[in-house]
Amino acid sequence: MARRTDAIVEHRELGKLLTAYRDLEARRAEHELRVRWEALTRTRRDLPFGTVV
Repeated sequence: MARRTDAIVEHRELGKLLTAYRDLEARRAEHELRVRWEALTRTRRDLPFGTVV
């Protein structure tokens, strides 16, 4: 019975780690998109009016 309990606890801990990793990856991807968007909009803002990109 102790082995089963240990396995359940370990499974829960691994689930928490996986969730934390997924959250971290999502934040990293969101940050990368924000940086790219800001660079794009900054570039477009600096161009003369009417310039086709």
